[in-house]
Formats: sequence, C-alpha cells, structure tokens
Amino acid sequence: MANVLPFKVRVRAVRALVDGNSIRAAARLSGADKDVVMRLGVMVGLGCMKLHDKLVKGVVARYIEVDETWTYVGRHEKRKRKDDPRWFGDMYTMFALDTGSKLVPSYLTGKRSPTGAVHFMQDLRKRVIGKPQVSVDGWPPWIEAVRRSFGHSGVHLGSVVKEYQKEGRPGIGAAAYGRVKSTEKTAVYGEPDQDRISTSMAERLNLTTRMHQRRLTRLTNAYSKKKTNLVAAVGLHFMHYNFVRKHETIGTTPAVKAGLTDHEWTLEELVKAALEEMGAPTGETPPKRPAHYKRKTHADGPRSA
Repeated sequence: MANVLPFKVRVRAVRALVDGNSIRAAARLSGADKDVVMRLGVMVGLGCMKLHDKLVKGVVARYIEVDETWTYVGRHEKRKRKDDPRWFGDMYTMFALDTGSKLVPSYLTGKRSPTGAVHFMQDLRKRVIGKPQVSVDGWPPWIEAVRRSFGHSGVHLGSVVKEYQKEGRPGIGAAAYGRVKSTEKTAVYGEPDQDRISTSMAERLNLTTRMHQRRLTRLTNAYSKKKTNLVAAVGLHFMHYNFVRKHETIGTTPAVKAGLTDHEWTLEELVKAALEEMGAPTGETPPKRPAHYKRKTHADGPRSA
C-alpha cells in the first residue's frame, strides 16, 4: 500500500501553494517530494471544485463584475505544433466577482470561446438569485452569453470598453500598452446604474490571483504542462480565496460576508474537506499493513545464522 503523507505535512504543502510558491518551493518548505506535492495539489484542487459546487449557491449579489485571466498550457498558442494535444496553448479563467461581499460565485477555466462564455454565464445564473447588475468588458460574446443565461429581463447588463495607448517602446513589443485613453460605458440590457458599470474590482482580483497562484504568474517557467493541473490549481485558489483568506476590505472572508458559512475556515479544515470529497484518507493514522504481512516479534526467537 502506498505511503500517505502526515496530515500536517499535507497542510504545509497546500499552504505553500496557496501563498504563490512553485511546486519545487512547496516541496522544499514541506519536506515532501515534488511529485507528491504535485499529486496532492491536483487532488485537493479537484476536491475544492466539488466543495465550491456544493456550497456556493443562493448568492445574493447586487453588482457583479466579470473578467478573465490569461495563461497557457504546454506552450504559447502561436508556437503550437501539429502533434500537440488540443488543450495546449492559450487558456483563460473566466470569473465573476460580487463587489459587495468580494465573493467569487463562479469561475471556468478553458479556451476563450463563445461556448465557454455561455457555460460560464449559465453556471453564474444557477448560483446567483435575483436580478443583479452585471458588468463585462468589450469582448463581443459576453452579451450573447448573458442573454442566453439570464434573458433580457433577468439582468441589468452594462459593458465597459477601454481604449489603450500603445507606447511602442523599443524591446517591449506589441504587448506594451500605455495608459487608458478613454472609457466607454454602455447599457446593454435593463437599467444598469451608469456609475456602477465597471470591471475595476475584477481586474484587481486578477492581480490577486496571479500573486497567489504561481501557475498564473507571468514571465516564469511555472506554467502548467497539463490542463487538469491548471484547472485544479484554479479551483484550490478560489476556494481558499472565498472561505479561508480574510479580505482586508471587509475584515472577514467573502464566504462569511455572503452568508455561505458562519465562520472563517482554517486551511486545515479546507484540506480535510477537500480530501474527503475525493475519498482520500485525512487522519494521522498510517495505512494498515497488508493482511499477508507477518510482523516479527520477540516471541519468534532469533533467526538462525
């Protein structure tokens, strides 16, 4: 039977991961092998996704901002080869933020496509009650995705389109954008409050996600090699953000503020719950020896030479 890390070591490894450390750094901090830390992160992350699906329901959110975070799996989209898996290349994590409680009620990691946008908005609709005001950026598929999920009368939808100024500094390339030249706000459906049409808080959460999840940090070699690893890492991050990490603005966790739980979770509580969702052992007790194994005792006498 395979060895099982002590629970304290597993918590120590997960703590290193949610604090933005790489797999190797988490292995050094926890004293575990890096492959073990990798498998642990995937298992806990997938368990966190199940916990999120079970616990985050009936969210009362008045203002919601939607944004997405870019990363890649395996290699950049423009460098993909014909024999690469179809999930290689650019990947996006779409997420929604309740600006009142700072809760992330819904997220989805995958390709940036109209189909993915519809699936994301449908998941958001299932978790949010009432008629919220949703703010999106200028990506065209957002509007159709909201219409299919909320309907024309089920949401107040506003869009924000920002025009950036390219500085074109030498050595930076086309990715060097300067300040925002102009911002255009448009009421799409319903009667959204013009002053609350914004994606600024979601963009700030974008930074928090990159700082606390090493796989999403730009200009490093910490990118994911498999889509499952990335999906699990994002699930771990948002579950930790919602239930464990105390938000400085509201003074508690977003889950407490949103009324989804009556206390701030500890990391130990999160890891244990996630492992239980995956059917993995959670206690300190080591696995039992196989039945066919005979333990040697002093009654057996000395072995013959």
